[in-house]
Order: sequence, then C-alpha cells, then structure tokens
Amino acid sequence: KQCNWSDTLRSMGIEKRPNYVMPNYILEVSKKDTDRWITKSEGEETFHGFHGSRLDNWFSILNNGLQQHRSKTSKFGEGIYLSSDLTLSMNYSTRGVGWEKSILGSTLSCISINQVINHQNVKIHSSCPMKGQVEDSEGGSIPEHHILVRDNQLLHARYLMVYCGNKKAAKDVNLDRQNSDVGQPARSRLATWLASNKMLLVLICY
Repeated sequence: KQCNWSDTLRSMGIEKRPNYVMPNYILEVSKKDTDRWITKSEGEETFHGFHGSRLDNWFSILNNGLQQHRSKTSKFGEGIYLSSDLTLSMNYSTRGVGWEKSILGSTLSCISINQVINHQNVKIHSSCPMKGQVEDSEGGSIPEHHILVRDNQLLHARYLMVYCGNKKAAKDVNLDRQNSDVGQPARSRLATWLASNKMLLVLICY
C-alpha cells in the first residue's frame, strides 16, 4: 500500500535530513514472510538501512529478499551492503526503463528501507573492533554510514521508495491525483491508478 513519506520515516526511527530527496511514491512491502519477520523482530533491537540497486534487480529482491551471495560489492567483506544515509544509497540506485506509457514516466529508480536486527553478524562504522571490522575485508574497517549484513535472516525490506525519472510526468501525477481526488470514489481512484501503473505493479507484486 502507498504510505506517507514523513510518517514512514518517523515509524522507522529515521531522521529526515534536508538533503534527502523525497520519493514520488513510498510503498509498504508485504510478502509471505513479512508477518513472521515482524514477530521475530519484536523482541530484538533493530535499526534501519537503505539499499539502492538497479531497477531490474527489484523483481528478485522483493520476491526473494536481499541475498548475500548476490552481492557484487565486497571491498569491506562479503555480505549485503546498506547505508544509514539515503544519499549514499542513491548512488547505487540507477534508473531503468519502465513502461513507456506509464504516467510515472519512462524511467524509474527504487530504494528500499530495510529493518535490520542488531547482531554480531551486522557490521557498522564503530570504534569497537567487534562492530566495525571484518576478517576478509580488503578496505579496512567499515566506513561511516555503511552497514554490512552477513546473514540474510537479519534484515527485511519494509518499504520501497519509487522515484519517477520524468519530472514533468511526476508533476502531472501529483496534479492529476489532486484533481481526481475531488468527488471521486475511492474504488474508482484505485482502479485508475492500477491501470496507469501496470509495470510497477508487475515488478512489485508478481
């Protein structure tokens, strides 16, 4: 479901910084194992991490989760790389070509907000050697704002942020949504949105 940007950051304990770029859409991720994850994480200390990836990777990520063996970045050790800073993750969120007739525009990029369990197999920038150093690291200790998760079971994607590549299309989406909301039944608005965003729905919900 679509969520509010500020409310989502607040619910995840994330401070909204002036340099953060607000997505056009932020969607709550709900998979077959999400309820199990929520139950598992309730008794744990958790924090958030952003993950940026190419558009064509999100089909696999949303269906199978972030997988350690699929990571191509290993300078600071093998694992899943996240960041506590959205701007850093945006460097890895390259735009991809979507459905050319979508009102979102012909290109899209995505970043996930992930919940992470604080564990010894999660490495972060720290003065403590146990938290910031990895035995197979080629680049030394974990840099600031970087998070390295070395166990797939210690994180779960909770939200997906969608950025429209076409600024005019994104503006039109907001204007059309505001205009169509007036006097239009909720079911009709939902049907219109679903019909206009087939590519995004296939990517997220298949």
